[in-house]
Amino acid sequence: MLLTSRRCAVFDQFHQPTSNRHFTILPAKKPTPAPAKPPRSAAAAASAAKPAPAPKLALSVAQVVTFVPTKHFGPAQRFYETTLGLPLLAKDKFALMFEAGHTRIRIARIAEFRPAPFTILGWRVDDVVAMAATLAKRGVAFERFDGLKQDDHGVWTAPGGAQVAWFKDPDGNLLSISQHT
Repeated sequence: MLLTSRRCAVFDQFHQPTSNRHFTILPAKKPTPAPAKPPRSAAAAASAAKPAPAPKLALSVAQVVTFVPTKHFGPAQRFYETTLGLPLLAKDKFALMFEAGHTRIRIARIAEFRPAPFTILGWRVDDVVAMAATLAKRGVAFERFDGLKQDDHGVWTAPGGAQVAWFKDPDGNLLSISQHT
């Protein structure tokens, strides 16, 4: 008798006389245990317990474009290009595009708007007092605020040590320069 599966062989073993057996039943193979893992260091064990970091969203490395409203291109272009010294990258009937550092500043033409009562655009500088003096020579007037102790250049020192000076563009948008410790 020819057996084709283990089930038949087991059946035949118990249902035929021993003298007619033409096969041998082999014990079933036991699963091979997985190799032992080498001991992990405490640092490796701690890092394995931490969840995997979230993948970076493309925005985390994308160039930022900020928007500033204006009613009139002429004064805005002169201020941002000549007074502040920003290079004009593009101009169309909708906006002026400047660059500061790695940030694009889009000065968008808006028919009507009311300037925000807070800073909408600021620059981090190495020496806020020197920058305030330079901008003042170019005609920039720095804002004074009740309750803030500001120096002769309009620079306020925050309790944490940061120094800030505020000024407005021709449309009344509040801008700032700051130095952080």
